[in-house]
Amino acid sequence: MKSLIFSFFMLTCSLAFSQHVPLKGNVSDGKTALPEARIVVEGQEQHTVSDFRGEFELLLPKGLYTLEVTAKGYLTKKMPVELLSAMELPTIVLEKENHTQAAQQIDNTISISDEQLDDEEGNPEMISGFLQSSQDLYFRRAAYDFSSVFYRPRGYQSNAATVLVNGVTMNKVETGRPQWSNWGGLNDAMRGQVIITGVGASESDFGGVFGNTSYTIAPSELRNGLRITGTATNRNYFGRGMVTYNTGTLPSGWGYMVSGSYRGGNGKTFLVPNTEGMVYQAYGAAAAVEYKASPYFKTNLMGIFSYNNRGKSAPLTQEAIALGGRNYNPNWGYQAGALRNAKMKRIAEPLFVLSNTYQKGNTKLTAHLGYQLGQVGDTRLQYVKSQNPEPTYYTNMPTYFYNMYDAQIGEGDPLAWNKTAQQIDYFYSHKQLEWDKLYLANSLAGGESMFALSEDVIDTQTLTANILGSTRLTPNITLNGGISYQHIGTENYAQINDLLGGQYFLNKSYFSGDNYDTAENLRLGVGDKYQYYYKTHTQRAHVFGQLRFKYGRADFYVAGRVAHTDYEREGMFADNSVYTDSKGMSGQRYFNTISTKAGLTYSITGRHILQFNTGYFEEAQPLNNVFVNIRNSNSILPARIQPESQLTWDGSYIIRIPSFKARLTGYATQIKHSSEKSYFFTQSRLGDESAGFLTQTMLDAEKLHFGMELGAEYDLTASWKASAVVSLNQYTYTNNPLLFQSSDKRLVSEPIVSYLKDYHAGQAPEHVYSLGIEYQSPHYWWVALTANYFDKNYIGIAPSLRTENIYLDPNTGSRYTNIDEDTVRNLLHQERLPGLFLLNATAGKSWRIKGNFLNVFASVNNLLNTQYKSNGFEQARKGDYQAMIKDRKSGYPTFGNKYFTGYGTSFYLNVTLSL
Repeated sequence: MKSLIFSFFMLTCSLAFSQHVPLKGNVSDGKTALPEARIVVEGQEQHTVSDFRGEFELLLPKGLYTLEVTAKGYLTKKMPVELLSAMELPTIVLEKENHTQAAQQIDNTISISDEQLDDEEGNPEMISGFLQSSQDLYFRRAAYDFSSVFYRPRGYQSNAATVLVNGVTMNKVETGRPQWSNWGGLNDAMRGQVIITGVGASESDFGGVFGNTSYTIAPSELRNGLRITGTATNRNYFGRGMVTYNTGTLPSGWGYMVSGSYRGGNGKTFLVPNTEGMVYQAYGAAAAVEYKASPYFKTNLMGIFSYNNRGKSAPLTQEAIALGGRNYNPNWGYQAGALRNAKMKRIAEPLFVLSNTYQKGNTKLTAHLGYQLGQVGDTRLQYVKSQNPEPTYYTNMPTYFYNMYDAQIGEGDPLAWNKTAQQIDYFYSHKQLEWDKLYLANSLAGGESMFALSEDVIDTQTLTANILGSTRLTPNITLNGGISYQHIGTENYAQINDLLGGQYFLNKSYFSGDNYDTAENLRLGVGDKYQYYYKTHTQRAHVFGQLRFKYGRADFYVAGRVAHTDYEREGMFADNSVYTDSKGMSGQRYFNTISTKAGLTYSITGRHILQFNTGYFEEAQPLNNVFVNIRNSNSILPARIQPESQLTWDGSYIIRIPSFKARLTGYATQIKHSSEKSYFFTQSRLGDESAGFLTQTMLDAEKLHFGMELGAEYDLTASWKASAVVSLNQYTYTNNPLLFQSSDKRLVSEPIVSYLKDYHAGQAPEHVYSLGIEYQSPHYWWVALTANYFDKNYIGIAPSLRTENIYLDPNTGSRYTNIDEDTVRNLLHQERLPGLFLLNATAGKSWRIKGNFLNVFASVNNLLNTQYKSNGFEQARKGDYQAMIKDRKSGYPTFGNKYFTGYGTSFYLNVTLSL
């Protein structure tokens, strides 16, 4: 790696040449100077900001350039410059933003929908929230048009990118992923942002293998004035209202911003049917106060709070989809005539940040002190001495009686067929949760609740302190760096939320029969903790530095980061005899990591650019993956667990001419020591009579992601524009990782080899194609249409199915005889979903009314109302040869793959008044 980096910089230095000369100018609106206007040299990363007199200065080598000048509330202006010697430009006059641009900058941030946010049912959190404001055509298309099929650029999970809000890292310690709902509904307050996609130079943070995004909530960073927004949709909520007022920086040096929003839905969709039962209540508020004490020093205090409580949908087997339809959601039912969802996700984690910035000349220092607290909760039904009440529980499904019927006369048993036919009728009349029956059962149980509603809670407190700095060492060299520290404490537990008419709930495991906490009462009431209760203590610290060099046509950088993460668990419950170490302190498990990256941008001319980046990243394993079973045990996985590492490179050719822009990129990323956590019920290891709920950790997985990206747009006329995006990728496992499993009957198994090599990582399309056409009218309206095709979408595989256990009888442990290897290959074949075509449209219109703007934006996705599966995953309950064959007897496996179905035709209408 060191020799690679050395060779890389020898190349960059050999390309560096030419002497820089100054380019000066000033920016105005025709009447007054415009401070804080941003001047960017197109095709390069060099930029500056105008001072309080509107003046700016750049140091550039001789050559042809295009300057891009932007300021809040004004049209972007581009101008060619031929720099032969020291030069001062005429005054650059910016025009007030007109209707069309305003319309197209309306709240389009609909790419990440709430049903795509992280939950525990395998639904992957989308990285589209990270991309939604990118200026690159490919990444814009990935955010808006590809998100409905859970497309992930380069196959990365959302923990591959770092997200910061006013300098505070928002990636969660449990999973490494950001919680996008922490600022949900507050789009206007989150518009001040800087996005680095992929490996690149960054001033705010070292970032991850997919870069970083940094939000700044401050009056000086946002558009001035009052903004009122109303939204209607048939997606996950019915409507939204949002109001934002920002003063900007007043003559006194003070500035104020306040924003509030509400989103709501009753779980029913209108006009065009979509998934029902997604009850939705959310509100948010953000406020910031900023004071500029001098030309060099300013202070900003920001607070943001977004409360979200929403009903979840469920992944479905093919049988459930065939019976219930693509909009079917078994998680809800009616209670006394009112719709109620059993699986609700609740998020309430306010954030407060104090920032102090000192900037003088080419030196800038910013210190942040942040504090976040709050809870995330997920509800679910619990039951004892009774059957799982979920409508899609496997014994409720019709084909169960054919696939699993224990008849001696074998295939074609008429009793099995008759029972299957009867169960189809039963399913149609009982396909939603029957809350009233649960209440009735509890009322007849003598005070004990056979059924209850519980909630899994993560209660978090995070303290963050950091300092960021930048300075220009010479006209050609800029230094950036920072130091950051976080202390994160969590309480994690399950609690009883609703006894559903009963008086108490038994504190016993449905699977093992043991008490969850041996020291506690057997009877539980509302608010009592049960099942598990533990605390975690985490410290994260890192130092990063970056040097940027500008010589002639070459602009290159090198950066490095040293980081430390340590975890400790504190068990609050004494669990059963298997988890003898469940209570008390676990001792620390720590990771020390080193990362580095480098890149070169070389301008062949001002319009033809080459770009290369490479990086080596080490990341601490997520907290949940370090422990054998973090809910019930202090046991840490074997010492072989190492930081995840990613070695990556990419190369791009960029062309920017007045009527044509394009980027062609090739990349490859090698991932090592990856880990994954999963929880599932199985009968493949322990036998049907002693089946158990497993916690499984996969360690030392290796993957290779590689491919190409192309984005191009061409101005056909002054009003018509055509665009195209192509992305061809492959994401595969390159080794056979190890599995560690624990259950109520066994703390941890010996490592099991899972034969995953050459399987696809899955759960995202690898090939995407998109064509777009857009019309912009001189009368301040526009319309756009995109046609998108997705292919090579493989579902997520179950590693536990691909072990030697498939050949073993789980009841005897002996190897099955007469195994047909072709049948085994067929059983373990990774499903590839059919190719998919989706047509989307957007349109906008703007009116100027006495200096104010009224903007309307509308989008319609899936115009053809195509029925499709967006992704899916394998179930692992039946994992031995005979059981898997038996399960597939009817053609509808009882424990077959589960799928997430996509929306039908859906719309989003947004109206904004800017005063």
